[in-house]
Amino acid sequence: MSKNWALSLALFAPVAMFAQHASKLSPELRSQQSHQGSVRVIVQFRHALNPGHQEKIRAKGGIVNAQLGIVKGVAATLPASALAILARDNDVAYISPDRPLKSTAIDIAAPSVYAPYLWNLGYDGTGIGVAILDSGVHLLDDLKDAAGHSRIVYQQDFTGANGDDAYGHGTHVAGIIAGNGKYSTCASCKLVIRGVAPAAMLINFRVLDKNGAGTDSAVISAINRIIKGRPFRSRL
Repeated sequence: MSKNWALSLALFAPVAMFAQHASKLSPELRSQQSHQGSVRVIVQFRHALNPGHQEKIRAKGGIVNAQLGIVKGVAATLPASALAILARDNDVAYISPDRPLKSTAIDIAAPSVYAPYLWNLGYDGTGIGVAILDSGVHLLDDLKDAAGHSRIVYQQDFTGANGDDAYGHGTHVAGIIAGNGKYSTCASCKLVIRGVAPAAMLINFRVLDKNGAGTDSAVISAINRIIKGRPFRSRL
């Protein structure tokens, strides 16, 4: 091998290694490596979570905010200057921002998906549970059964508050899914507005706050809770 080739390989190796490590950072984070202060991120590892993974975060001056087993990762707050260093760890698969989320409203009614046709066939959601990951669900008569009992069989909050809806979007979505039309059934009502599955049970996971904002990690934590199933599965 000539000296020129040897020099080329010697120069190429560090560049290739840098590119490999940089590819573990999402595009948004690559521009923040030189910033001061901290950043909220989701760190995914190559293997199932173990205590050593959390220690890697703490060793870089970070704080573990939540374990996200479903994606083999953790939600953490890290100094921006530690991102590139952590990305060099062979056990780290990818680092992305714990991105803020917000709700989006829709006004598409059940007839848009031909729900009345299925109702006529006897399909109304009986025995089915639907998990809602949103701003919470406020209990209304439309979400009760014929005996007046709540069809919200389980709820859990991931925002630091409670499962009630302080924003409105989650309740709106719950109505689209499982509203029974009670509020719009009256002598002066021109149209009965029902949800797609008016007899379905609801599992309420609040992941958005009173401003309709939340994080990726809250949604992932809620999905992880759904996969575990219990204790709400026995109530469906």
